[in-house]
Amino acid sequence: MANVKNITVCADGSIIVNNVVLSYEHIFTPWAKNPDKEKLKYSCKGLLPEATHGDAIKFLKGMLKDLQQEYFKGNVGVANLFLRNGNDSGKPEQEGHWVISASENETNPPDVFDRDMSPINPKSGKVYSGCIVNLKIKPWKQDNSWGKKVNANLLAVQYVAEGTRFGAERADTAEGFETVEGEFKEGTDKKADDEWGDD
Repeated sequence: MANVKNITVCADGSIIVNNVVLSYEHIFTPWAKNPDKEKLKYSCKGLLPEATHGDAIKFLKGMLKDLQQEYFKGNVGVANLFLRNGNDSGKPEQEGHWVISASENETNPPDVFDRDMSPINPKSGKVYSGCIVNLKIKPWKQDNSWGKKVNANLLAVQYVAEGTRFGAERADTAEGFETVEGEFKEGTDKKADDEWGDD
């Protein structure tokens, strides 16, 4: 295949899309919008800026056109593809971007790597919605009672750089604590007992 900026096509058919903005990040803990009705899944969205990813967007659109013909002998509609135009979403953060949606079953979590390919600790807080990542996905055919779609499995995520965090900043959970020194001695607060009284 032709060399395309921000795209790497792997021998197994998977695709790495480089330097995308991570959004709706659920890559460490499986999630469902309606857990009573839906299966929990690892998932995320990757935002491709039109200003920097024009060639990658064109490649993915062409690939999806070909896959629809291969899988279904015709188009299934843009709402049934893993790549959509963010300008149609009504969400400000997606304007000027095309959006990849990818997911994986809760029994098969995606690998999450740092820049040096070392695994990232889920508790590190390094990966968040708004940071820049490389996404490894693999298209697949859905043809069942839920409809005909071209979906994408979420195989792996690689952290690239910090970005503007979406939503509220993570609270500083250390605030208010102090260093604990000396040996702990259990006692009774008489004043507290007096105020409450004995039943």
